[in-house]
Amino acid sequence: MAAPSSFQVQCAAHGCSLLLPGAVCCPWLLPPPSRCSVLPMAAPSSFQVQCAAHGCSLLLPGAVCCPWLLPPPSRCSVLPMAAPSSFQVQCAAHGCSLLLPGAVCCPWLLPPPSRCSVLPMAAPSSFQVQCAAHGCSLLLPGAVCCPWLLPPPSRCSVLPMAAPSSFQVQCAAHGCSLLLPGAVCCPWLLPPPSRCSVLPMAAPSSFQVQCAAHGCSLLLPGAVCCPCPWLLPPPSSLLLPGALCCPWLLPPPSRCTVLPMAAPSSFQVHCAAHGCSLLLPGALCCPWLLPPPSRCTVLPMAAPSSFQVHCAAHGCSLLLPGALCCPWLLPPPSRCSVLPMAAPSSFQVHCADHDRDGSHDLIGAAETSLAQMQPAAAGSLVEYECIHPEKKQKKKNYKNSGIIRIKSCKIETEYSFLDYVMGGCQINFTVGVDFTASNGDPKSPDSLHYISPDGINEYLIAIWSVGSVVQDYDTDKLFPAFGFGAQVPPSWQVSHEFALNFNPSNPYCQGIQGIVDAYRQTLPQIRLYGPTNFSPIINHVARFAAHSLQQGAAAQYFILLIITDGEITDLDQTRQAIVNASKLPMSIIIVGVGEADFQAMEFLDGDSGVLKSVTGEPAARDIVQFVPFRQFKNAPQEALSQMVLAEVPKQLVSFYKWQGWPPLKLPEVKALQIQASPGYL
Repeated sequence: MAAPSSFQVQCAAHGCSLLLPGAVCCPWLLPPPSRCSVLPMAAPSSFQVQCAAHGCSLLLPGAVCCPWLLPPPSRCSVLPMAAPSSFQVQCAAHGCSLLLPGAVCCPWLLPPPSRCSVLPMAAPSSFQVQCAAHGCSLLLPGAVCCPWLLPPPSRCSVLPMAAPSSFQVQCAAHGCSLLLPGAVCCPWLLPPPSRCSVLPMAAPSSFQVQCAAHGCSLLLPGAVCCPCPWLLPPPSSLLLPGALCCPWLLPPPSRCTVLPMAAPSSFQVHCAAHGCSLLLPGALCCPWLLPPPSRCTVLPMAAPSSFQVHCAAHGCSLLLPGALCCPWLLPPPSRCSVLPMAAPSSFQVHCADHDRDGSHDLIGAAETSLAQMQPAAAGSLVEYECIHPEKKQKKKNYKNSGIIRIKSCKIETEYSFLDYVMGGCQINFTVGVDFTASNGDPKSPDSLHYISPDGINEYLIAIWSVGSVVQDYDTDKLFPAFGFGAQVPPSWQVSHEFALNFNPSNPYCQGIQGIVDAYRQTLPQIRLYGPTNFSPIINHVARFAAHSLQQGAAAQYFILLIITDGEITDLDQTRQAIVNASKLPMSIIIVGVGEADFQAMEFLDGDSGVLKSVTGEPAARDIVQFVPFRQFKNAPQEALSQMVLAEVPKQLVSFYKWQGWPPLKLPEVKALQIQASPGYL
């Protein structure tokens, strides 16, 4: 600008002028409804612009922006420049610049959503874009795409391309490319739902990816790279069970196309863990042969060292060590034969003399099979000789160390978390946010509620980390979100259970992005206060869980995420609320943000012992998982998600097993776990 604080605009039609503040966009640069109407238009559909540098003028349509009123470096090169082959454009708002070919239209002539605009955008989130060609970067509002930071062939242009028939796009993150028709905008320049996010979002924004082959979709956190499934070759498609994530929707390491196709009808996959490889038909996709970090799963691992796998072909499940790959989710002809299949045909029963110090003495063992034990299920006595292998070798006259008699044999079906989810169990996710004064003034950078320039804070990261995984098990994706510990309008009374959208009759938010938006809008409208009470929101969710219990089936399970910054005030009431909730289909996740002392939270977790109420009533089961956020500040978002949700699958399974409820829809075949009652020696 001619001066940083202001600039002069001139109306050639009427001869009048106006001095506008530098922070205000020239009103003549906006479309007619938004333009400053101080000066009458020459005609409703057009207006006159004047080039002060060269003295020439032009009548432009009313819907076109007018960049010529800016100093020459920012002018549209309709007029000949000193160097006619190129011209420099300068963004006065952000200070970045780019040398564009003279034949390219100044991007400021595009409609406002594509312009580099001084005016704030509607979307509160933001993301960083980087120009690989020129090295410049810019922090843009989340809904805006700044095309002029990229080379002209990649710009999302309203004007025809130099080569109107087609253009090549390249994904630097994945190495894949595609020839697109010239009439199609480069997908990277479109808003998040269509962009291949080569440039990572600054989080907590998000975008929806869609698998054109199967019609499945997933809302991914902004920090995750969009795998852009439509850039993959068609042969790499596979229709997976509904509860499993299409591998294309996961980050690139989990995508099937790690190795190039051997031919259109087949492709080579490689198991990095074991060094084996397999040529699979082109219609199959085998992400399970990759190491565990790359597995196609939206379910958290049962433990860091193991994970649950499910065989859709046979209906059986197994808890595998984390270092092993899982190829047996594919049909038998295509499976990697590293792991044995099905239940073993025979097994050993060991009998030992139990010692309190753990130094048990082996008495002997017997080998049997399910078929041999089946008669015991009908009441027949089944006997086995108990043989000690060392004694048998040393003693010639050794016969046995006793007789094992099976008095009864019961076959029970063990259901997994996947069985319940695939069987139709609905996961209901609720969020509770701590708005007590100990968080600090949200306007201060020291506050835990302060939203940084990149649009995030610890509260938002926690919401995304948990919600982005849980939401895929919720069909309607409507999540109730509450705050506690704040004074809320209009009465300014302290509330420990207020809806983030200020609608107590309908506190539901659409998706995780809806929770984030409600949080952002609520923050400036409330007063942070206190105390820190958990029991009201726990009891709120427990009421819904108790109501679902009346269905008498594994239909609904509730997960409550509480994000807090410090010591709990109503510890006794919270203990009672948790003990009551332990009898319901419900789990509680507590994420502690900041550097406070979280001893009370660790006490509620119950890992050191069974949690009891003040009256001494023990919890029916462990339903609380506490995770301090500070341990994951520098870790990937997936690490926090995994730790926070690590115990939920087994908590869900343990509740329904306790109730004796199978999945709503039973699998056709199940692996059998044998529980035999031993006789005597």
